[in-house]
Amino acid sequence: MKAKKHITSLFVLLMLFVAAANVWAHPGHGETGGHSLMHYLIEPFHSLPLIGVIVLSVVIFLMMYSRRKKRAVHQA
Repeated sequence: MKAKKHITSLFVLLMLFVAAANVWAHPGHGETGGHSLMHYLIEPFHSLPLIGVIVLSVVIFLMMYSRRKKRAVHQA
């Protein structure tokens, strides 16, 4: 039950960061393709957090996968 509480806390924290994203506006939006897909993929302001979220997601997935695998081995 303790792990579920930590996951819930992490989820709430991530939602707070996402909700605050509106105040992170930077020059370039709406001027030269500021709302295009390439802008979000190329601009470091957008791509670095995206890479961070992807890496964090992979780490969490691998942790959960390894824990489930260990439980399955111990239960067998």
